[in-house]
Amino acid sequence: MYTDYLTNPESYKQLEKYFFEIFNNELQKRRSIAKDFTSPHYSAHFADGTPFMDANPIFSAKNTRTGNILRVVITEDVSEYAINHNSIDDFEELCLIMKISDISLAQQDISSWIADQKE
Repeated sequence: MYTDYLTNPESYKQLEKYFFEIFNNELQKRRSIAKDFTSPHYSAHFADGTPFMDANPIFSAKNTRTGNILRVVITEDVSEYAINHNSIDDFEELCLIMKISDISLAQQDISSWIADQKE
């Protein structure tokens, strides 16, 4: 699924949509307030509007109430699914890093991150 995302713009758009839909579905399941989140948080385009298409990030969101950030990165330069916690301007960023073959692993972590924003 989406294995040609780096070379096929349509696959890349579908991959972005995949994560956007996961995020929105988890917001609804957890009865979170959608207006508390902005997505994308990080720009994925050059100044002229051309998309980076490097999947770093393929998805990002920020909770406008807590300031916390979620970033999802797809790269083949990792040996396994990884979760990194970073501090950015006194806020927490959860960065999920994975190979394209591991994208299904991200849903639980996205769901947990959304739940953590309510606390």
